[in-house]
Amino acid sequence: MNRLALSRISLTAVALSISVAGFLPACSDKGEAVTPAPTAANANVVQMGLVLSLSGDFSSIGSEAKRGAEVAVAQINALGGILGGRQIQLVTVDDRSDPKQTRARVEELAANGVVAAVGPSTSQAALELKDLIVSDKILYVSPSATSPLLDHINDGVTAAPNTRAPVLFRTAATDAFLAAALSQWSSDSINNTRRCPYLALVVQNDSYGSPIAEQLTLAYTRLHVQVKQTITLDAATANSQTLASAAAQVGALAMPTQTNAVQCQVVVAQPTLAADYIRAFKDYTGKDTQRGGWTDFVTLGSDGFRQNDFLSASRADPADKASPTAAEGSFSAAADTVPPKRDDFSVSQEFAAFNNLFAAQFPGLDLGRYSSTAYDATVMLAMAMERAQTSSDVKQLREALFQLSGTGQTVTPAKMGDMLERVRRTPTLNYQGVSGSLDFQDNGSVRSDFSVWRVQGGVFTLVSTLSESVLSTSN
Repeated sequence: MNRLALSRISLTAVALSISVAGFLPACSDKGEAVTPAPTAANANVVQMGLVLSLSGDFSSIGSEAKRGAEVAVAQINALGGILGGRQIQLVTVDDRSDPKQTRARVEELAANGVVAAVGPSTSQAALELKDLIVSDKILYVSPSATSPLLDHINDGVTAAPNTRAPVLFRTAATDAFLAAALSQWSSDSINNTRRCPYLALVVQNDSYGSPIAEQLTLAYTRLHVQVKQTITLDAATANSQTLASAAAQVGALAMPTQTNAVQCQVVVAQPTLAADYIRAFKDYTGKDTQRGGWTDFVTLGSDGFRQNDFLSASRADPADKASPTAAEGSFSAAADTVPPKRDDFSVSQEFAAFNNLFAAQFPGLDLGRYSSTAYDATVMLAMAMERAQTSSDVKQLREALFQLSGTGQTVTPAKMGDMLERVRRTPTLNYQGVSGSLDFQDNGSVRSDFSVWRVQGGVFTLVSTLSESVLSTSN
């Protein structure tokens, strides 16, 4: 049976085959297990790296991505694999949320011939790989590294004639879009009154928070929104005293006696620090007798707020989902990587297909935010290998990835067999992924819709969606 025939198999049948056939190496659903480094070539498999944070501070992000990648590989292998029927083997390593470990693990993989991979989980880890990327020693597609600093990873590198410069490919939108979403939503007008004409900016001062804060400051200046004060949080030294001090600084700015008192705070921090701060802020407001009720005060968080780790860490009892949470009522903006059902059937169809496959392989587990972007990263890397007929030529793989995004005939993973059949015989294709449209820019980034959520009843509730086309003109 050829791939074109296989493409007509129902998604239910593929999901069943994934759940019972065991196409992947044994692993924990939580993503703790890793695959040993390759020791010898196997003509029956194609090795693809998976370098993620599976333990440490960013283990939630890494574990979500690992499951998404595994769904993609299981689906592709069920349909016959790539490169003449070879099965994809994920070579999975854990960098323990330590960028130095990321570097060491990537160098080990490259030394063993695995130069193409999905990962890493964080922007700081990706920056550790800069010289390996720009010297064409590795090609990586990250599902979750989003710092604008990565947009300029190849600054100063001159590409050979008729070739593109090396980039870090990413399937999650750059934080330039996050800054645009945060600034747009907080400056919107409600009944002819701006939501946040004056605000406080609370920022984690590292490679995650600082670039976003810089872009936010510029955006608010353009929008005539006054940032009354920028308050920094240092994850390395944060304790109850420093967090209480930061909360008190915001509280002082919100006092009605203040000229142009702030009505909002925008908090840019990763999940654990964000939760620590929001608990300190709720503790402060609970003890504040000068201002009275704080029900009209808006807390808008970055995508660090839109993660399950933030919800659990902000609860009185992290293990009890019914436990009271300091996050209640807060808002967050993040890339729309888990698209809700919309009138656009093509988007909902793709996501529904992925959701079915995920549920078959990981019953009872939550998708999270990064399983969909990791699925797309894995599928696109596999397609590039099929297009270039190699898993080791970095330059050919890079060109193939660009050829598979943007212009050309639209292909989708809901018809995976058909897509794999087309990838070798069609000059350019437009991959429509489960996390959205993935059109790689020259710097390896993608654009995305962003959404705003509110924590209500201890869960994320969708408030509004900001379109990619609007955000593109705002950054």
